[in-house]
Amino acid sequence: MKNIPEINRYIPNPKAYWCSPCKAHSAFDIVSSRTSEGTTSRRKCKVCGFSMFNPNAVIPWMVVLCLIGFPLLVLGLVAMVTGAGEAGSICLVIGAFPGLIGGMMLYYLKGWFAWSSAQRRKSLEELRQEALDHPFQPEAELHEKYDGDGNEGSADSSAPWFQGEEDAPSVPPPGADQEDAE
Repeated sequence: MKNIPEINRYIPNPKAYWCSPCKAHSAFDIVSSRTSEGTTSRRKCKVCGFSMFNPNAVIPWMVVLCLIGFPLLVLGLVAMVTGAGEAGSICLVIGAFPGLIGGMMLYYLKGWFAWSSAQRRKSLEELRQEALDHPFQPEAELHEKYDGDGNEGSADSSAPWFQGEEDAPSVPPPGADQEDAE
């Protein structure tokens, strides 16, 4: 089954991984690598191979790093200009790392914010057409209990999601308590 309309890579979702070169929530592979500190994993876009990121996970880090790094860099530059060279250089050194990392995050998130803003201005039909033109289409297989028309087939009482339902108390219809009271 292809072209599932519920899965549209071009509708902005800050909780989903996003590829900045493809400008889409593309399909990805999880690539793990072992280092001396342990195992790390990253999401690699199936279309272009670029590392993807999750905007919701990056935004808080970017804000904190920028709020630490940029003021220290400005303070360091002001101190260097006013003649407090040693204090200024210390501020520059301390502010450089968080400022550069936060700036890099801001650079990639700037692309995310611009893309998501542009996508929100498009009609549903334009977004649908963009999704259909994407090189990787979502695929799904029908489950044996689903007949493809929105109906479930015969229920299997041994299935873990079905167990216990036969013992559950029946739920009275709304307003049943009012009829008994009269």
